[in-house]
Amino acid sequence: MTLQELLAKYDEKRNAEERRLAAQEQALFLAHPQLQALQAQKKELILQQLKPRFVLCDDKLMAVMQRPGQKEQVQREFAAQAAELDARMAEYQKQHQVQLPQMAYECPLCQDTGYIERQGRREFCACLREQIYQKVLGGQKIEALEGSFAAFDASIFPDEKGEGTASQRSRIMAIRSFAEGYCQAFPQNPQKQLLLMGRPGLGKSYLLACMCKKLYERERDICYLGSYALFEQFHKDRLGEGALLEPVYDAKVLVIDDLGSEPLTQNVTREYFFDLLCARARAGLHTFMATNNTYEQLKERYTERVSSRLLSKKQSLVLRFFGE
Repeated sequence: MTLQELLAKYDEKRNAEERRLAAQEQALFLAHPQLQALQAQKKELILQQLKPRFVLCDDKLMAVMQRPGQKEQVQREFAAQAAELDARMAEYQKQHQVQLPQMAYECPLCQDTGYIERQGRREFCACLREQIYQKVLGGQKIEALEGSFAAFDASIFPDEKGEGTASQRSRIMAIRSFAEGYCQAFPQNPQKQLLLMGRPGLGKSYLLACMCKKLYERERDICYLGSYALFEQFHKDRLGEGALLEPVYDAKVLVIDDLGSEPLTQNVTREYFFDLLCARARAGLHTFMATNNTYEQLKERYTERVSSRLLSKKQSLVLRFFGE
């Protein structure tokens, strides 16, 4: 699915709701013409307030507010008249036990437009971002991830201690404790980047799911992608195929699972990945990654320049998973 197709679905949803609202209003006003007249007066009052008055100024027609120089008085009069009409409409509805129909939005924040205004800037609403992550970029639905701290069962790991080392169970319990504390401190974490390293089957993806579901309770902007899906977007962008990278760069939390399993493409893999890590570090955004690769394999695959970003003690925490 493309972004355009996704936005078209938002339009369809709003249009369907507007048709439902219009039909309900029509039925209500047929039975209560007095209520319709009051609402018409309210709309006319608003239109008169917004309607400009045209005057000739320096041989040009200029639009000015009605009664210039008396803005505050005009606003007070408008508010008083609007309040009177609202009171009459409320009284009528109470007497006749009816209610004006309202738009029912799935997302009250953006009113099902997909966009919100923030500091004078138009940007994707959280509800649209989730749809982009899942349906356009091929990411995971956070609520559907398998794993949670509540269901975490460390007993599946052996508790035997190696020579001079902690047991695998005690290690995973320490990692779990750290991860829970990290989620509680979010977003005020000194290091925003986490790298989970270890052989397959040790619980890295499960722990990512635990963290994401815990964070999702108060932060919906979580983009969870497999490395193949992420680097596929990089490749599309390189070929000029209209990839959608902005949400990946801007996500409050970006999760990259199975890092190192994606195809290695010249002028794409290392370059785009390095740029992504640098951009998110500059913006102070959280990035979580899991890989089956060792440090040596990461260095060989992504070069020293990229691996130094992954393992930087200043901005990155590495959680190493040991055992069978």
